[in-house]
Amino acid sequence: MTQKLLIALVCLCIAGIGIATLAAVGLRPHLFPYPSLDRVFAFAVLGVLLGLAFPRHLQVVLLWLIAAAIALELLQFVRPDRDPRFFDAIAKIVGAVAGVGAAWIFANVAWRQRRA
Repeated sequence: MTQKLLIALVCLCIAGIGIATLAAVGLRPHLFPYPSLDRVFAFAVLGVLLGLAFPRHLQVVLLWLIAAAIALELLQFVRPDRDPRFFDAIAKIVGAVAGVGAAWIFANVAWRQRRA
């Protein structure tokens, strides 16, 4: 995949996560039986995409994702029908760490295969 395609996918993923996080509870999509798994999965996908788009800046990517997870939870204070929770932010952060970790593993495997 090219970096431009990855960045386009990142933008779509960010928009989807933002809409799902700030939308009314009844309008949120559910892929898994537990909402926490939805959060982990969404941020894991975003972490993989950002990690593959910027493999030399994984620390910055991870810090950005952690800040985004916290910011999205804090933005829920603005919505009267939403309730931000510490555990939700932790679930998003766990997903971000898993996604960036997967991107790091993929980048290292690809780099070693190129050297061999």
